[in-house]
Amino acid sequence: MSTRTPILATMSFVSPYPRILIVDNDEQDRELFCSALQQISHDMIVVVCGSLELAEYLFEIQEFDCLLLDFHLIDGVAQGPIERLRAAAGNPHLPVILMSSYGTEEKAADALVNGASDYLAKNQVTSGALKRSIENCTVKARLAISLDMERQSLRKANDALTRKGREIQSFYHTVSHELKTPLTAIREFCALVHDEVLGPALPAQVDAMQTALKCCDRLSHLVNDLFDAARVETGKLELHRSITDISALLKDELLVQKTWISDHHLSLVTDIDKQIPHLAVDPARIRQVVSNLIRNAVKFTDAGGQIRVSAMCSIGDGVVALEVADNGYGIEAEHAPFIFDRLYQVDAHGQSSQNGMGIGLYLCSQIIRQHGGSISVRSQFGEGSTFRIELPISRGVAA
Repeated sequence: MSTRTPILATMSFVSPYPRILIVDNDEQDRELFCSALQQISHDMIVVVCGSLELAEYLFEIQEFDCLLLDFHLIDGVAQGPIERLRAAAGNPHLPVILMSSYGTEEKAADALVNGASDYLAKNQVTSGALKRSIENCTVKARLAISLDMERQSLRKANDALTRKGREIQSFYHTVSHELKTPLTAIREFCALVHDEVLGPALPAQVDAMQTALKCCDRLSHLVNDLFDAARVETGKLELHRSITDISALLKDELLVQKTWISDHHLSLVTDIDKQIPHLAVDPARIRQVVSNLIRNAVKFTDAGGQIRVSAMCSIGDGVVALEVADNGYGIEAEHAPFIFDRLYQVDAHGQSSQNGMGIGLYLCSQIIRQHGGSISVRSQFGEGSTFRIELPISRGVAA
C-alpha cells in the first residue's frame, strides 16, 4: 500500500441506492462526483479515496455496489487494475465506471477494453447522467451474477447427470456380465432334463423344463440387450457390414419369430418386396432390430390380434423401408416422442411400464442410426402402432 496520507471522506445515509466508492486523486473531481450523487438522493452511502491501494483495502473491509474510477489512475496499464479491484471486492461483476477529464470515442473504447462497465467524461458529468450510468451498470451486474448462478446450477446438474450416466453404464456392464454365465449354466441343465439326457423324465417334468427354457431365453434376450446398451454408452457397439439380401434376412427372421407370435395367439401377415436391393449392413444387428420390434408388437397386442411385417424399396426417397405394425394398444401422443429414449417405458394403458427394461427400442434406434438410417413410429392410441425403419440405398448394391 502507498505510504502517502490517503484522502478519505464519507457521506453515510440509509438507502436503497448502491453503495458507491469513488477513487480519484483530484479533490475537485471528488467533490464534483459527491455533489452529483447528493443531487440524486441524500439516501445513499458514498466513500472516496485517492489511490488504487487504498481502494483495494476498502474493498476488504466494506462492500460496495459500484466503483467510480479515475481513468488517469489506470491509463496505459490495461485491465489489470480493474481486475484486481474486482478481485479485492470479491465480485467479478462489480460495476466500474471510468471517469476521464477529456471525453472521446477513443477514450470510451479504451475504457471498455480495460474492462470498465461504462465511461463518462468528467466535464459532462451531471446527476442525471451519473444516475443513469450507475443504474444501468448495477442492473447489468445483477443480471450477470444471476446468469453465473444459473450456469453454476446447470454445471452441477450436468455433473450429476454425468455421474448418473456412468452409474448406468456400470450397472449395464456389471449386470450383463454377472448374469450371463449363471444363466447359460441354468439353461444347459434345464435342456439336459428336457432332452432326457440325464434319464427318462415324466411328461409334466418335460413341460416344466420347456417353460423354464423359454424363461431362460427371455432372460438371455434381456441380458444381451443390457450388454449391447453398455456397448452403445461406451461407443463400442461395432457394425460388421456385409452385402446382405434384406428380403432373405427378413424371411429367415420371421421363421424364427413365427412360433413366438403363434404362442401368443396372434396372426402374422407379411408383404416383402422381392425387388429390394442388397444392402451393406450388419445382418445380425438388423435381425436384432426386427426381432425387438416384433417382440414389442407382440407384448402390446391382445390375443387374436395381428402383426404385419412389410418391406419395400423407395427409389425416389433412396431408401429401403421396413415396417412392423400391430393392431394392439397403441401409444398415446404424449409418450410417442420419448419411446426411443433409454429406459423409457409405456404400458398397455399409456402409463409407465414395469414390463421390461426400456432398452429394446433404444437399442433399435442406436443400431439404425449407426447404419445411417432412421426409425420412427406412427401410432393411434387404442388402434395400434407402426414402426418404420429406413435404410439408405446409397450404402447398398443393386440385386
